[in-house]
Order: sequence, then C-alpha cells, then structure tokens
Amino acid sequence: MDFLEFSPQCCDADAYAGRGYQCALGFSGCYSPIRPMGIVLWYSLHYRVGLPLVSYLYINLLLLLFSSVLLGVAFSRLLPRRLRVEQPAIGAIAPSLSSLTAHLVFFWPTMFNTLSDTPAGLWALLGIGALLNLGAKTEFYYVLLAALALGFAAWMRAFYLYPLYGALAVFLILWLKPQNREYRSLLVLLALSPVAVQHWVTYSRTGEASYLDHRKEADWATRHLTSKAKGYDTLLYGTPPPKSVPLEAILAKKGHYGEAPNHPQFDNRIRVNAYYWPSNCSSKELGLLDAWRKGEIKVAACLVFARLDFYLRSYSPRSYLLGGLGSRKFSVWFLLANGFAFIACCWLLVDSLRSCRPGMWAATTFLATSAAEAIVIIPEQRFFAVPQVVIWTACLVSVTAFVLRRAVERRKAVPPDWPEAAGSAPADSEATSGGTSRG
Repeated sequence: MDFLEFSPQCCDADAYAGRGYQCALGFSGCYSPIRPMGIVLWYSLHYRVGLPLVSYLYINLLLLLFSSVLLGVAFSRLLPRRLRVEQPAIGAIAPSLSSLTAHLVFFWPTMFNTLSDTPAGLWALLGIGALLNLGAKTEFYYVLLAALALGFAAWMRAFYLYPLYGALAVFLILWLKPQNREYRSLLVLLALSPVAVQHWVTYSRTGEASYLDHRKEADWATRHLTSKAKGYDTLLYGTPPPKSVPLEAILAKKGHYGEAPNHPQFDNRIRVNAYYWPSNCSSKELGLLDAWRKGEIKVAACLVFARLDFYLRSYSPRSYLLGGLGSRKFSVWFLLANGFAFIACCWLLVDSLRSCRPGMWAATTFLATSAAEAIVIIPEQRFFAVPQVVIWTACLVSVTAFVLRRAVERRKAVPPDWPEAAGSAPADSEATSGGTSRG
C-alpha cells in the first residue's frame, strides 16, 4: 500500500495521465493541440521507467521541499539587518519552514491530482527563487536553474508562457546597464529552448508558427475572455471509486485518454458539475474582454475586483470539490490576511527593487504577469497559487524573523536572577555601613 494516494479526480487530470500513456507508446502520441508537449512527456516518464503513477506525488513533494528552501533562503537574504537572526542554524531553518507552510497551504489542493498545475507551478517557483537569489555578482548555478525551471514551467503549462516572455524582456533591458552587464547571466535565455521546441512541434503539425494549435486554442480563449463569472469550481458528487483499481491497468486495457465512461474515477458513481460563481457586475452577458472592447470600463473594473475577491476571500482544500459548494469557504478574515501578506511582501521587496538588479525585477515581472493572467481568464484557485506562495513566503519569513529577533533581544535584556541579587545585598549594605562608621 502506498503512503500517498490520489484523490478522486476527473476531466483534465485524467486526460493528462491518458496522454502520457499514449506518449509512452510512441512519440507521435506526445503531441496535443491544446497542451504543451512538456506536460505530456512528464506524465509518460513513469511508463517509460516502470514506476507506478503514484510516484508523481513523491516527485511533487521533493520539488515542493526544494522550492521551499530556495524561496526561504532568498527572502531571508532580503531581510534588513535589524531583523536578521545571529544564530546561523535558526536563521536558515526558520525561513525554510515559513516557506514550506505557504507551499503546503496553496499547493495542497492540487497536490493529489494528475494536473499540470502542481509540477508546472513548482518549477515556476524554483525559477523565481533562483532569480531572487541572484546577488550583485551572478552565480552560475542560480542562472542555470532559473533558465531550466522557468523554461520547464512554460513547456508544461502555456499559462506561464507570457510571464516568461515578460521576465526575460525585463531581465535583458536591465542587463544593458553597465553595472549589470555580466555575460554569463545571459544563460537565462536558455529558458527559451523548451519554448522553441514547442513552436517547432506545433509548426510541423499545423504549419503555423504558434505555441499551440491556434484553431483549437481560440475556442478556449474565447470561452475564458468572454465569461462574466468571478470564479469556477469543479464539483464531484457520488461515491468515490475504489482506490485499489490502478489507473495504469485501465489505461493499458482500454487505451483511451482517461475520459471514457468506464474509467473507475469517471463512471456513474461520480457526477461532474461545473459551477461558475456569478459576479453580478452587469445584467448583460459581458465578459472582461467584451466590456473592454465596448468601453464598459465600470463593468471591466467590477469583474477584476470580483475575481480578486474570489482569490483572496475564499479557500478550498481540494481542487475538485467533494460534497458540493460547501467545501469552499468565504471569509473576510481571508481577505484581511491576504492584504496583510501583500503589504509585508511589498515592504520586503521595495528596497531590493531600487537596486535595479535584473534577477529581482525579472522575478517580480513573472509574478505580476502571472497574477494578471489569472484574473483575465476564468479564475480557479489553482491559477493564483504561485503568486500567493511567494507573497505569503515573504510575509511569514518577515514575521518569523521579527518574532525571533525580539525573543533574542529580550533574552539579552533579562536582569540577573533574584537569588544572586539578594545574596549581594548584605555585602552592599556592609560596605555602606562600614563607610559610614569610618566617616
């Protein structure tokens, strides 16, 4: 019996695993018109090396731990000197544990599904952590890690393509400044290698120099950009399937893409329902793009704030909600906590951004672009995970450092123990009386 097990799932999660099986059978099965080739290759690896599907859960945990340490170290370096803890052990462990807490909270909902969000998001966080760790002197291994991690993230999920372009553009612009012009830092452009491979594969299949099949992608883009929903959830109802039935056996026997009705996690015992949370921004069927095109600025602004409200005022511990909408909790305390975390993150980053280091600005651009993109499309909690992990890591590292620093200062300021003070009192009094009598 495995220590970790997958949650009940459907839809995209099953499709990725099914595509991976087809890819393992032959390279021609690795192409998907609406998904980057990287994620299909990723979910074919366990078939190629003979590992069970549950291996991805352990790989995700390893990536999560690595990312937690990298981001924790990065933000501990950005702390002002007055908040840094003198003890090296505490100063290294506390930020990593703070970062691990943020990672677990926001990646737990998708950790136990075969979705692209968890591996792609964790690779993106590794790249961001590497960029933040770039100091005044460029470290070769951080540049190489940032390039590979961000390139893999975009190759696994097209959502990170435009954030990658934006981050690299800002990096190159700031690199032109004389104090930043280190040629080995240009290795960050290796992030474009997986992107170039994806463009080549799509061109060989469709004849178009696009990242994905433009004709297939257009339908999804229209659906996202013209929706007036402020959020989206996938609801699962019914009896969960028996976990003893392995997904590999079904895929090997049927050879489908994980979406057939007789799939053990997609049969009559589980009903799937898509729920769009209404925004109530307009009585018309106006999405964000429609409102912008028609000059309905108030409607567009209302949609933006409604989607931010969905991201920042609600939370669900699972990506696929079991038992209905009650699994998602809305609370004003979530909103206040996220607001405080954002302020703390800005406070920690503002001084570093003034230095105009390419890595710092590239990481911030990647995060800002990801957050903006998560608002433009129909919001799902998993789309906003990467910005929230970074924001909360910065907040928790700052708060933990403040608490530890205050504890150290109080310990240094503790007066002597009372017994010692009491024991010294007679000597003082004798000295005083002796001096008086001698006088």
